[in-house]
Amino acid sequence: MKITKQQKSIVIIGSFNPVIITPDWLLENKFITNGDFKQRNIDLINNEFSIFTIPDINIFVSREKFQLSSNRYEVSELLFDLCKNVMELLIHTPVTKLGVNQQNTYSLNNVEERNQLGYKLVPQNVWKEIIPTYEGMNLLRITAKRDDEYDGYKKISVGPSELDDNNVTFSINDHYELSGGCKQLCKIINDKSIPDDSFEKICTHILNSIRD
Repeated sequence: MKITKQQKSIVIIGSFNPVIITPDWLLENKFITNGDFKQRNIDLINNEFSIFTIPDINIFVSREKFQLSSNRYEVSELLFDLCKNVMELLIHTPVTKLGVNQQNTYSLNNVEERNQLGYKLVPQNVWKEIIPTYEGMNLLRITAKRDDEYDGYKKISVGPSELDDNNVTFSINDHYELSGGCKQLCKIINDKSIPDDSFEKICTHILNSIRD
């Protein structure tokens, strides 16, 4: 089992002014380098949306949402640093929710092994008693309470990948309800920037269940 694709995103819900957060503004505040600025790609910037990319990072801003994402797990630390720098400067911005999301896609040996995982997580006999034409699991999602000091939850899902029949994708939405505004947000982002393999451990544990 090997990881074939990883994605990471940070989503903040609040009240934003999209036209402020632009590549020029990031460069002016030294949040990105001149090299990053030269490689910017702007999709749209107006009063309602700011959508652009800098190397390996996609940025989306609307009046209700600020989102940073990357398809390269290696830049996770840069993703958190950029988010923290922006929100520390915009410390008086009203924010209410934070989601730290990750998606891992794993390659299994064959489609039979992928199906075996689905049958393990969602036993066939339970469904075939009432639905004889039952074929298998499409998407399984669970919700867990937070085990830290914050309000919120974790939602974890697993299902077949669109990349290949042999692949399976795990996703986690690490959700926080923010009662302490940007100060609380920045503390969480700072803590989350520390490398954490807890999600990988969950994925590995579930994948290893088909070996039992």
